[in-house]
Amino acid sequence: MKRAFRGIFTLLVLLFVGLWILTQPIFDRDLQHGAEHPPQTSAIFLRSHVEAIVGFGPRNAEQPETLERVASYIEEQFRKSGAKVDREKFEVDKNPYSNVYAEFGPDGDEVIVLGAHYDAAGPYPGADDNASGVAALIEISRVYAKTPPPKKVILAAYSLEEMPYFRSKNMGSAFHARALKKAGKKVKVMMSLEMLGYFSDEPESQHFPVEALGMLYPHGK
Repeated sequence: MKRAFRGIFTLLVLLFVGLWILTQPIFDRDLQHGAEHPPQTSAIFLRSHVEAIVGFGPRNAEQPETLERVASYIEEQFRKSGAKVDREKFEVDKNPYSNVYAEFGPDGDEVIVLGAHYDAAGPYPGADDNASGVAALIEISRVYAKTPPPKKVILAAYSLEEMPYFRSKNMGSAFHARALKKAGKKVKVMMSLEMLGYFSDEPESQHFPVEALGMLYPHGK
């Protein structure tokens, strides 16, 4: 009986710790450079980038021409920030795709990666998933142009993160990970900007798809 009680108690403690970690923001000092007076981001710019990306039309794996136009748009925005911009081109099932990178900060073996995928599932516009993350990535490049980070930061816009290549070696992020390893780079932190949503504290304005999540995160009720 005592052994069973200890097992249940241990499980509850582990569950509590796991939930606590899940709900805590993860910070990195190298990303908090100048946090006392952070540069202002622009909601207007963020919205304009989301609308521009959505305006290209469906961005799934079967639309390599459209994905190329979106990649060119991202590259153009990165270049406006004065970043060192690069393309990683690759071929999957005889179709060409590419990742777009913007680099800020001094050179070194240790890097921080902020990534977001610019493809979208099926015929959907993908404003939330994930034009929102790409818009944030572009806006970060504008901020870093004014306040460069103290360490090397790579802003990475990935292709082929959705089905049918999700969780496969053909994802854009998988190509990037292999390239970083081959180059001998040590990734200190990787943060994925994914489905960055809208906040409102008005009553009944926000709901969770699973009601139990309301026990972990605040909402507008």
